[in-house]
Amino acid sequence: MRDVGGFDETLRAGEDVDLCWRLVEAGARLRYEPIALVAHDHRTELRDWLARKAFYGSSAAPLSARHPDKTAPLVISGSALAMWILMSIGSAIGYLASLAVAGLTGRRIARKMQGPKLSCGTSWPSWHAACGQPHCNWRRRFVDITGLSHWPLPSCPGIADAR
Repeated sequence: MRDVGGFDETLRAGEDVDLCWRLVEAGARLRYEPIALVAHDHRTELRDWLARKAFYGSSAAPLSARHPDKTAPLVISGSALAMWILMSIGSAIGYLASLAVAGLTGRRIARKMQGPKLSCGTSWPSWHAACGQPHCNWRRRFVDITGLSHWPLPSCPGIADAR
């Protein structure tokens, strides 16, 4: 760490990322150590969370200037871009329009996430496979505890599941 200069105290944010990238450029190998624990306060209020995101985002320009080959380009969907543009207008109409875009986008995503509809004529094996799958872990635990691997009760929770 001393060879690469340690943390750069002139950076307001992103000094950890800068240090990691400089270490890698110097030939060091970084790895994830799952036994290490770090605690920090989570932002639970929207305003605090947005302020933290803005603070982290303020490191993008200095990091990009120092490490132009390492920074990722902005990737944003068309609907998200439309929402940000509408909100940047700063008027009530812009805010309402951005909410409408968000609602329509959420609705479109929800439709894509819905599974296939089962017809009344669906056979028991395919119904069991379709409805019972969300409860694989529950059934597996039931079988482990009771040893009853072919009893139909472990499949019953699939009947009431909205998925």
